[in-house]
Amino acid sequence: MNIFRNTNLNLDRRSLFIIIFGLISILILFMFFRVAFFVIFLVLLNLAGGFVVSRQRMVLNMFGFEFVTFSTIFAGFAFGPVIGVIIGVLGRLCEAVSMKHNFSLAVTLPMYAGLGFLAGIIHPSNVVAAGIMMAIAFSIIGSAMTFVLLQGRPFTMAVFTTTQIIFNFLLISYLFPIFFTLVKI
Repeated sequence: MNIFRNTNLNLDRRSLFIIIFGLISILILFMFFRVAFFVIFLVLLNLAGGFVVSRQRMVLNMFGFEFVTFSTIFAGFAFGPVIGVIIGVLGRLCEAVSMKHNFSLAVTLPMYAGLGFLAGIIHPSNVVAAGIMMAIAFSIIGSAMTFVLLQGRPFTMAVFTTTQIIFNFLLISYLFPIFFTLVKI
């Protein structure tokens, strides 16, 4: 008895071959080109994160929900300073494009490049603790620079910085162990 007879899930051999080929290709990309896989994944994560936040502009825009800090620190720790810088710059550009929020790029691009470079040159024994400390320091210094150079509002900057620290603390605490396990496979 064919359970897919009256549904749209009925796959012919060609479609099944394409799906299996696609899954095997992703697996091969992951297994042999881990750096490329994670670079593409992190860039897409930043693009998607900016897109989601931009759709909730009135509600989420003043909060520090962003993936660029997490992605930059992870890429630097896992793949070195060059990939850290690339992810920091590409991630911030993707976020700016998806959010249509690029007035601060002159300040934030060099900051994210520096964060990626710094994460790439240090080799901590505890990447989670070091990542959390870097994210906290980056959020505070970044908010101070944004406040001074771009005349930010004190309340908005305080809310953004606090939520950015909490969000990155959670991301780093829960996702770093998983991502580093995948990198080492």
